[in-house]
Amino acid sequence: MSTIDHVAFAMPRNSAKVAIEWYENVLSMKRFTINQEDDPFQGFTVRVGSMGM
Repeated sequence: MSTIDHVAFAMPRNSAKVAIEWYENVLSMKRFTINQEDDPFQGFTVRVGSMGM
């Protein structure tokens, strides 16, 4: 594999930290902030009413 366009995944609330650590440890990828509202552990959640993604 030489390049990755993007990575997207859906997970239960409060479980993103484990996935981020997996990508860092297994694929040597690093997380970078793209939105001022990113949470350091959960990223940025898109919310519409009571739903989020």
